Amino acid sequence: MIAERHRAFNRRLTAIMACANIDPVPMQPDHSNPDIVDDDMAAVFRDKTPVERLRVAFGLWTSTRNMVERLLRSQHPDWDDRTVQAEVGRRMSHGTG
Repeated sequence: MIAERHRAFNRRLTAIMACANIDPVPMQPDHSNPDIVDDDMAAVFRDKTPVERLRVAFGLWTSTRNMVERLLRSQHPDWDDRTVQAEVGRRMSHGTG
């Protein structure tokens, strides 16, 4: 048990040290069309299982929902919880327009 933990720690440490030696390359995202996934990200998603892809999608949805809720609470401190939740639901399903 202890040896297994030690090996797991060494793997994490090796990964951290490897990342520390990587020279960062500035990313140049193409914002001209956000609906187009670049080839590198498409390859990452292709290699994921359907369950992993669902986890990513759910994580993005949850993160977006939390950000919308925090935004609404900061913009409308007078709104009660029910009103905030209703507006979050409306924006998540139909957008802001």
